[in-house]
Amino acid sequence: MKQRIEVQADGTLLAVLYDAVAGVPRHRIKIQLKRGEVRVNGKKAVADVPVNAGDSVEIFLPAKVCPSQVPIVYEDKWMMVADKPPYLESEHDLPALIRAQTGRSVSAVHRLDTNTTGLIMLAKSATAAEVLIDAFRKGQVGKIYCTRVFGCPPEDRGRLTAYLRKDSEEAYCRIFPTCVSGSKQIVTEYKVLRRGEQSVLQLSPVTGRTHQLRAHMAYIGCPIVGDDKYGDREHNRMVGAKRQKLRAVRIVFGEIAEPLAHLRGKSISVDIGEYLAENDEIIFDLD
Repeated sequence: MKQRIEVQADGTLLAVLYDAVAGVPRHRIKIQLKRGEVRVNGKKAVADVPVNAGDSVEIFLPAKVCPSQVPIVYEDKWMMVADKPPYLESEHDLPALIRAQTGRSVSAVHRLDTNTTGLIMLAKSATAAEVLIDAFRKGQVGKIYCTRVFGCPPEDRGRLTAYLRKDSEEAYCRIFPTCVSGSKQIVTEYKVLRRGEQSVLQLSPVTGRTHQLRAHMAYIGCPIVGDDKYGDREHNRMVGAKRQKLRAVRIVFGEIAEPLAHLRGKSISVDIGEYLAENDEIIFDLD
């Protein structure tokens, strides 16, 4: 789909695009620019260039990266919980799309990977953000995910422990059985919902490290379907999985401080329909 933008003030092309194309991941905008899918006053642009007020900018974007609306699952005076679609970055793109959709400014208080879908909390004020971030730090907010994996753990449920070391330069996390220099312990609880070549699991991250669930599942030999970074890209393509099958399906609140104490004991859930095959009768245990 093609979008046309009239530049309102002098600046740079990328800055104009970032501001105007709400909800589209910034890396996707850069990709389209490099591919020659951006024009300024009718001329193809392949790099960031200065633009002036009154200039006309056009960008072609694949429909799948242009979500028109984000479902709001819960909202009150202080915060909201949205159901993040895929291909959308959490910290900048999602709040921008919600602002365009609702007119309200919000900030994400935790992250989901760009290709992970599901529940994400957004604060409406600095006070709410501080309370929610502190609650996460103290373990007062629990998150439950649903995923498809290749293979299956041998036990129906379990508690996995290992050590994760993040390589910031490579944007990659490595898992070790014991503590090594620069590593941090990770703990992941799981329950098998269905066994098969592609099994369905419920995952609960006790710790909240970068890429924890994706790296931990790959480490035990059950990579998440569609995850090219930690799984097998060729295998993913063989089964037609172009996006990782990981969805945040429930948030559970514990002892949240004021002014969000009304959330204590509350749980918010979304469906897991895309993970169920026809005639499946999975009972999704969210306790």
